[in-house]
Amino acid sequence: MKFIDKKHSEYVEKMKAAAPGSDFRVLVQFQPVTQSMVKHSVKSGGNVLGLEEIVAKGPTIMWLIAVTVDTAENQALTIEYRDAVNKYANSIGANKNWLYLNYALGDQDPIAGYGAEVVEFLKATSHKYAPKGVFQKLRGSGFKLPT
Repeated sequence: MKFIDKKHSEYVEKMKAAAPGSDFRVLVQFQPVTQSMVKHSVKSGGNVLGLEEIVAKGPTIMWLIAVTVDTAENQALTIEYRDAVNKYANSIGANKNWLYLNYALGDQDPIAGYGAEVVEFLKATSHKYAPKGVFQKLRGSGFKLPT
């Protein structure tokens, strides 16, 4: 969290320098995910996020960088910021390589991180309730189940 905070300050300054006069907002959010939370979700019917494996060795933290920008330069810096945090998390062995779908960008594949068993469950459920792939075909944006 300290690294992310440090990078936040660094990248806000880079954004100011890259596009003077640009309009941008940056929000960094941390959300804990605990074993107790996952245990309660399983007890209530389960989850399709593959969280059991993620918290198996202890709690974790999801983080989100929410940025609104009006320049391509600042969009690129946002991706650079995200990648710097992931690189650091990898270097200290803290990255779970799991993405919350609602926090993911289009260049990421959050569903793959939920695990093969969960993905197969989602596919089976999709085939059962929407055999013609309505949600995969009619939805123009967002993340779709692999077919």
